[in-house]
Amino acid sequence: MYGLGIESPASSSASSASEDETDDRVDGDDSEVWRPSPRSPRQARISGARLVAEPPGRRRTRRRNWIHAALVAATVVLGVAVLMWMEKLGFVEALYVTTQIVTTIGYGDITFKEPGMRLFMAFYVLWMLVLVGFFLNSAIQSVIETHAEHMKRYLRRVEQYAEHARLSKHPSLEDQSEAQQNIAAKVKTRYGEINSLIYATMVFLLHLAFGTVFFVHLEHCSCSYGATAVTGCTLENACEVGLKKSYIDAFYMAVVTLTTVGFGDLTPSTWVGRLVGIPWMLSGIVSTAFFLEAMQNVLLKIEARQRFDDAEQMSEETFSAIDRDGNGVLTKAEFVNYSLVKHNLVDQETLDFLSGIFDSMVKSNQHGVSFEEVQEFQERFRARKGESRRESLLRGQG
Repeated sequence: MYGLGIESPASSSASSASEDETDDRVDGDDSEVWRPSPRSPRQARISGARLVAEPPGRRRTRRRNWIHAALVAATVVLGVAVLMWMEKLGFVEALYVTTQIVTTIGYGDITFKEPGMRLFMAFYVLWMLVLVGFFLNSAIQSVIETHAEHMKRYLRRVEQYAEHARLSKHPSLEDQSEAQQNIAAKVKTRYGEINSLIYATMVFLLHLAFGTVFFVHLEHCSCSYGATAVTGCTLENACEVGLKKSYIDAFYMAVVTLTTVGFGDLTPSTWVGRLVGIPWMLSGIVSTAFFLEAMQNVLLKIEARQRFDDAEQMSEETFSAIDRDGNGVLTKAEFVNYSLVKHNLVDQETLDFLSGIFDSMVKSNQHGVSFEEVQEFQERFRARKGESRRESLLRGQG
């Protein structure tokens, strides 16, 4: 039996070959092809139950996600309901304002003047940002990252083909059999951050282009509506007295929105624009954060590579400092510790602390520790920790 309760192929075929399998030998062929016959409904139900069995940890995670989703939905419904009741906003307008709060864009095109409403919105904004905004943005980010992983796998396959072709044209570069085994690992190491940046850039530019083109065509001339309606504006004179957007204006608004700057001088003004702008803002700010993170990772990797390439030659003084035991030979551990500190991956104080822990465990063999010595150190540590707790309790009671 496997971990999920699914029978192994060998045991299944041995126990039910006479009942569940038929001879599907191909006529005119010396080879024999055996295929299992369709199982009975009862066996199918049992197999399905085994396949859908999940560990308790995964069930708890799924239950927690449903609770978070319900919490987000309830909070959004509450905000929309209060805005519609207190401010007499339409459903789309209320949801549009709520989206501005979640995304922290804050255009400021729809504001509140009543003290009671301002007090409610103050607490509502804090609640949305602290809890609901995190859950909602995490959910959207997980969707984008899932699509990003599919795109990166596709890009890695293309790069593997290119790498394979390069090695085939130049067989003298590397041993072909060994190179083909390492192509996937090389491609992932060499192009991993680049692939992430490519996908993140594509998603960000797609949101930017959509916002620019959509709003310039939909809201080229608009009278707006509701709380932001332009007085005296009609369809006939919208381009004279109404709100206007050029390509530069729409591009500017898209950048300001996706970066959550939200100046508020240009905003979605029509009913359709705000309706479409709600999902566009939610996914757009996540795509921007994804793009900036991927760009930062690439820049940090380039900086680390340059720092490694520009590293000074090791002098005799540096060699002596690395050689902790002074035997004139660098061990692998000594060189690794030096490299970690030199490239700011860990500080010397942490390495000294870990080295002290190791030295406190060593007894019989100066070059290593046995499992018994590790256990003895852990027991001493637990005993010391228990004594510290007892002393703290005694001091508190005194």
